[in-house]
Amino acid sequence: MRTLLKVLSFLLLLPTSITSEAQDINYARALIDTLASPLMYGRGYVNKGDSLAVSYLALQFEHWELKSFGDNYYQPFSFNVNSFPYEVNVSLNGNELSPGDEFVVSADSHSDNGIYQVKTIKQKTFLKSQKLKRIEKQNHSGFYIYFDLKPDDDKTKLVMPLVNSFIDENPTDARGFILPVNSIWWHVWAKEMKQKPSTAVKIKSNAVPGNLKTISINVKAEYLDNHIARNVIAWIPGKTQPDSFLVVTAHYDHIGMMGPKALFPGANDNASGTAMLTDLARHYSLPENHHDYSIAFMAFAGEEAGLLGSKYYTENPLFSLEKIKFLLNLDMVGTGGDGLMVFNGTSDSLRYDILKNINDKNQYLKELRIRSGSANSDHYYFHEKGVPAFFLLTFSSEHRFYHDIYDTREALPLTKYNEVFRLITEFFNSI
Repeated sequence: MRTLLKVLSFLLLLPTSITSEAQDINYARALIDTLASPLMYGRGYVNKGDSLAVSYLALQFEHWELKSFGDNYYQPFSFNVNSFPYEVNVSLNGNELSPGDEFVVSADSHSDNGIYQVKTIKQKTFLKSQKLKRIEKQNHSGFYIYFDLKPDDDKTKLVMPLVNSFIDENPTDARGFILPVNSIWWHVWAKEMKQKPSTAVKIKSNAVPGNLKTISINVKAEYLDNHIARNVIAWIPGKTQPDSFLVVTAHYDHIGMMGPKALFPGANDNASGTAMLTDLARHYSLPENHHDYSIAFMAFAGEEAGLLGSKYYTENPLFSLEKIKFLLNLDMVGTGGDGLMVFNGTSDSLRYDILKNINDKNQYLKELRIRSGSANSDHYYFHEKGVPAFFLLTFSSEHRFYHDIYDTREALPLTKYNEVFRLITEFFNSI
């Protein structure tokens, strides 16, 4: 597989090896095409998808002759994570559903295999405390419970905390749960605790029959203790102030696969940010583009599992965090037709104004939308430790796919890739 990665790297580098253009959207597109391809298994925890991706990125850094902080570009760490490498099948009343499209199993689920009767709990039950208490005293061992809800209905939103509590506590000892939803999306389960003893299935509401009687389920989960992941980190020395750093971060991991049939490619989330980080590394590696400050490029693992890679880095930095002059985190930057969100902008109005003035002057993006800080991407733990940081995220109506099987390389428009790239390089020249 390492040989295959080298071949892929060589082929995509051919058109860029002689260019000094500020940005190279063809190179970025080739990176995304590879990172979001079936070869990477969704960059998750099936078939070592995350390991394939990080090895591929290290080859890019090696090609552009970036420096490492140690013997290699890697910073390993470990965590526990649930995975689904085997068949994941669900049928309702004998009709098989399509994995990833019509259903997902909850990422914290354990293995289950069988045909089970279904008991229904109606939405109104959760609005009547006495009736709910009576149901909680029943024994549903060997049954799946179907919550007869209307997704996105105001009453459903009201009762969802009670439904989630019922699933977590499982007072009736149900075998599993069925939850209707309007749209299918998935996530990663990476906690110190083991898998939950019950299995929960989210199913598109229009795929649930009106007279639901049985569920046939075949799920084999694999809980990985101390899964080894790797951040991949490189840097370029500054011309005049090498002890001060600008930092670019992005997470390369995604949510992987749910069985062999459901691939979550993660083209926008976050092959797009990883590609832009790597393209910036290419740009600044060229002698004519060397910056006065050193620039570090950090592609993190474990973001989808809870910002684990960036958290580990801030606890085990490869150089003092106090040397970071500014950090830009890139997450989901593959669109931009409507603008760019700048998280943490409210906490650093001076630098936000610099960014906004550059955009106003050049009209790169229709709108810069300022946002406060939040624990929603890899900038967070740096910001918590006093590192000045922005998290950039493009937004648009043209690509709304998120954590689903449709966030593909073919669907990703890269509408404002060039403009965001130029905005970043001009911003780095201005601080």
